[in-house]
Order: sequence, then structure tokens, then C-alpha cells
Amino acid sequence: MWLKIVRDLLLHGTTDGADLERVSWRTWRLCLLITSALLLPVIVCLFLAAFLPGDRSLLRRAGFLFLGLGAVFRYLEILKSAKRNGEKKP
Repeated sequence: MWLKIVRDLLLHGTTDGADLERVSWRTWRLCLLITSALLLPVIVCLFLAAFLPGDRSLLRRAGFLFLGLGAVFRYLEILKSAKRNGEKKP
């Protein structure tokens, strides 16, 4: 339940806010900061789960690795779509 709220409100809201061209520079930076704060710990945890030694099977480690790679590619896609072209201030 709470994960759906976090996903819908925070992640989708901030990525949509960062994609808009009408938002101010400060709002755009804040949206990217919140998105990064949500996704980077998830990416780190997935890679740690894949590479730290433990009694997990190779198949489970490979699953964590592929999930981590998917999260990295999604994060790069979000950053690419939220990239602002060089705006000139009046």
C-alpha cells in the first residue's frame, strides 16, 4: 500500500515535474534531486544484493543483477528526458 503511494506520488510526480519545460529552475532541480534520492539507494541495494557474498544461489544473484541494471537504465532514461537545453535568461 505505502509503496504504491510512494511510487505514484513521489516518483511519477517528480519525474513528470522534471520533464515539464514551464517549471522554474529551482523546481526542476528539486524534482531531479528527489528522483535521485529515491532511485540511487534502490540501485545500490540491488547491486549489493547481487555481489555481496552470502548463501544465495547464482540464479537469485543474477536476478538482482538484472534488476539493478534495469534500474540504472531507467534512471539514465529519466535523466535524459529531464535534460534541459541551454536556456538563456533575459
